[in-house]
Amino acid sequence: MKRLFAVLLLCLTLALPALAEMTLEDWNDTAETRIIAAAEVWNLPTDQAAGIASLITLPKGTLVHINARSGEWCYIDYYAGGGVRSGVVAYDRVAPVNGADPTAVPEGYVAPTAAPVTATPKATVKNNGKTLAVTVEVNGLTEDAALVSLGSCTSTVLVDGSTTEVSTASLNISDKVAPSRQIAMVNAPKNGKATMRTAASASSGSLGNALHGVLVAVLEEGEDFTQIWYQGTTCYLLTSCLTWDNVVLDSTLGTGVLSTTKGKTTGDTTIPVRAKSSKSSTKLTEWIVGTEVTVLRLDGKYYEVELNGRRGYVQKQNVQLQ
Repeated sequence: MKRLFAVLLLCLTLALPALAEMTLEDWNDTAETRIIAAAEVWNLPTDQAAGIASLITLPKGTLVHINARSGEWCYIDYYAGGGVRSGVVAYDRVAPVNGADPTAVPEGYVAPTAAPVTATPKATVKNNGKTLAVTVEVNGLTEDAALVSLGSCTSTVLVDGSTTEVSTASLNISDKVAPSRQIAMVNAPKNGKATMRTAASASSGSLGNALHGVLVAVLEEGEDFTQIWYQGTTCYLLTSCLTWDNVVLDSTLGTGVLSTTKGKTTGDTTIPVRAKSSKSSTKLTEWIVGTEVTVLRLDGKYYEVELNGRRGYVQKQNVQLQ
């Protein structure tokens, strides 16, 4: 598999110099595929040790090129930060433009036979297809449900085969955990990630990285390690890398759209998302202007915001409240 990725990356590298000279307008004139919903783009690690990282979140309507497809994933080029970049995005986030075939692969590209890394978290409502059995209060009744995705205020569940939004506070995750401890957040502000383990031991196998700011369901809390459900993956995380403070909220400030300091919400400018409300804190990722986020609270000159179950801080001047 490493050889396939090496060939793919070489092809991408050879293709980028010519593309890098494009403007955003030139790019949009030639792109054949459109992002149909906000989608997180991941890097292209050749193996587990290389690390999985979120590169950027592309808003609905972003135009991209698909270079190759592998199952539920596709390898794309997109325009951001003044040039062309590459990454991996969930295939169900894209649709053709003007009847173009989104599965077409340009000559010279080699499609890989597997997803980048099996533990890569997926920023779509499917969360890699693995839900979690829970109960939830619906219209005063306790219903069996399948948890699809978590949010600070509302979460997505399946009830009788239908997707619905419910209050996160109404979820019952595990009888082994106190109600106030059933939802936590990954807390690794120094480097932005913590290692997911196969067992409650530092010597157990790695399942990849849990990203700072992602909400998780707590299945069983331990002194050293806690068993969690992380976007479809059941694993163990150091208890010290979790926080329960102000994770579940009764209300938010509403929605906002990321913008430049001059108020522009279109284009390829990216906005840094930080672990804390400080310019010196770790940059977790970048979200492109035009991305719609849930605004949780104001902290000094920063808003704490949430997108696809992940929280972070963005400067107040870069958020337009709706």
